[in-house]
Amino acid sequence: MDVQTFVIDLDGSVVSQPFIKALAGNEPLVIPARDLGPALRLVSNKDSLGILRQRLQTAMGPVQQGRLEVVFYGSGDFHHLCTCLLERHDEPLTIIHIDNHPDWVTFPPTLNCGSWVNHALKRRNVMQVVTLGPAGTDLHWPELKSGNLQAVRDGRLKIVPWRPTRSTVMRRYGDTASWRQVGSRLEWFEKGHLPCAQMAQEVVGSVTTDAVYITIDKDALVTAEAQTNWDQGRMTLADINPLLNQLALRKRIVGIDICGDYSIPEFRDMFRRLISFFDRDEVQPGDEGRTANSATNAELLTMISALPSRGCNTPEP
Repeated sequence: MDVQTFVIDLDGSVVSQPFIKALAGNEPLVIPARDLGPALRLVSNKDSLGILRQRLQTAMGPVQQGRLEVVFYGSGDFHHLCTCLLERHDEPLTIIHIDNHPDWVTFPPTLNCGSWVNHALKRRNVMQVVTLGPAGTDLHWPELKSGNLQAVRDGRLKIVPWRPTRSTVMRRYGDTASWRQVGSRLEWFEKGHLPCAQMAQEVVGSVTTDAVYITIDKDALVTAEAQTNWDQGRMTLADINPLLNQLALRKRIVGIDICGDYSIPEFRDMFRRLISFFDRDEVQPGDEGRTANSATNAELLTMISALPSRGCNTPEP
């Protein structure tokens, strides 16, 4: 497959990794953006977001048929910036979202790393978001945490946890493709217990569009495979590999982005500093964590490059 790798250098976390140097003859195109990083971290600043969009358009140019764009952009604190990459595609598509967090909160309504799924769902060409991997407490008491339960009930959002999960709710939502309601509990249909091949077939079989866009936050992975700015999940690369292959065989992958590399948070305002303090535990991986991140990035690129040719972004005639 013809893969073009890009790095949006917001925090320096990717360009310093060994896997970059190992891409001899296929060096990624690096888009400088460290000057914008502090204003885009966790919550997007409108002016800085506009500047980033311009830089992406200048550096990446129009989407080329037959070429699959793979974009790395650092910490999961920047996951909401995948919406800029989604803007490059206007055909009906499904977003396959691999993450330890659902990123579905409706408050505050800003474009931030915890709410970007709702902004993506506002795009006319995004038919559905399928979120795979949540294994933390984000689904507990979703009404109090302003989770977008309505999108799940409407079928626009499907969430697949990676461990048995129950949510306590006060309203009646009924059964959906993501949960079964029993009294005041939502019992989510988790798939972490399934054999990898079966999980991949079930997930891909439920996707109704031909085109899919894949966004991966490595905090969905176990700590042996990634160490990030957030708590880690329970997925493994062995889960992701058959999923990518099934998507490439049965669907048309139009783009892939990857975040979840660790970087020391840099803030220039108290607002973001407070969000970081109250919303997560302090983590600081050492050399072992950075080595794991680099090895996982290399493995993901190897998987993607080996995908069947059906995985390119060229529409069928």
